[in-house]
Amino acid sequence: MIRDNRCKKFTDALKVLENNSLESTRSNIIGLLLPNTEGSMEMFFWMEEFFTVAGDHIPNANNNEIHVDNLTYQEYYHIYLETAFHKLKITAFIWMWKNLFSHVKIREFKNVTGKCKTCESLSRLRCKFKNPKLKSYVTELHDCHRQMYMSERLKYYERRQEAINNPTKVLSCISDGMAQSHTSCPWLGNVNSVNKPLEQKILGIIDHGRKKFTQFRVFPSVSGNTNLNIHAFLLNLEDWRTEMGEGLPPEELPWPEKIYWQVDGGPENANKCILGFCEYLVAVTPIKQIVLSRLPVGHTHEDIDAKFGTIWTNIRVG
Repeated sequence: MIRDNRCKKFTDALKVLENNSLESTRSNIIGLLLPNTEGSMEMFFWMEEFFTVAGDHIPNANNNEIHVDNLTYQEYYHIYLETAFHKLKITAFIWMWKNLFSHVKIREFKNVTGKCKTCESLSRLRCKFKNPKLKSYVTELHDCHRQMYMSERLKYYERRQEAINNPTKVLSCISDGMAQSHTSCPWLGNVNSVNKPLEQKILGIIDHGRKKFTQFRVFPSVSGNTNLNIHAFLLNLEDWRTEMGEGLPPEELPWPEKIYWQVDGGPENANKCILGFCEYLVAVTPIKQIVLSRLPVGHTHEDIDAKFGTIWTNIRVG
C-alpha cells in the first residue's frame, strides 16, 4: 500500500511541477509531498539530521547517496521514538523515508570475516548518541578513520593499473586465503551440516597485469602458513617469467623490474619472514623493487574476494 501511494503521489507531484514549468528538484518535491503537520515536520527534520551525521556520504555515487548501517526500518523507527515529541506511526516513518529520503540506502549485510572493530564501534555510537554535537564528533572520527584506509585502497588500485599498463615490466598481485568455513565439501548452508566434511584450504593469487587468477588447493596435511604463501607467490612469479619470455631458454627468461604485492594482515603474511623473503629476491635477482602492502584489519576485502565468492557459489549445495 505504501509503495502504490508513493508512486501515485510522486507522479502527481511531478505533473504539478511540469505544468508550472518548475524543476523537479528535491526541495520542490518535498514542498509538495511533506504533510503540513507538526508531527510530519518533526519527523522530517529528525531524519535530515540523523542521516547527515549517522550515515556515510558515498563520494562516487549519484544523487548524493547516503548509506546507513544494516538495521531494519523497525529498528530505526525505535531510535526515532526515543526523542520524538509527536510520535507518528511506523507506516508514516517508512513512507517518509521512501518518499523524501530515497537517496538514503540501508547498507547491505555482508557475511564476511575481519569486520573492523573501529568501524563497528563508531557506527554503534552514531546510532546511540542523541546529542547532535556528540554525533557530529563521532562522525568526524569516522571520517578520519575512513581517510586512513581509503588512502591505502586508492594506492592499491593505482598500482594495479600500473601493472595493467606495463605488463612486461611491472607485476602487481594480491594473495589471500578463502574463508575456511566456506571451503568444506559439501557445504550445505547455515542450517544443514555434514558430520565429516572434506576440509581444505584455498589460497588465491590475482595477477593484475595478466588478468589471471590462480587458486592453490591444499588439504589439512599442508599448513596454511608463511611457507605456503611464499610458495604460491613464487609459482606465480615463475609463471609470469615463462609467459613473458615465451620461447626463451630458462636462463634468459625476463624478470619484472618492479613487484607490488598486496596481502592481508594475517600472521602468515605480516611477519619478518615475508619481509626477509622480499629483500632476498631484490638482492639475488634483477628485480629492482618490491612493494609489500597490507590494509588495516577489517578492510582487507578486495577484488580477490569476488573470485572466492564465485568458487563458494559453485561448491555449495542447496
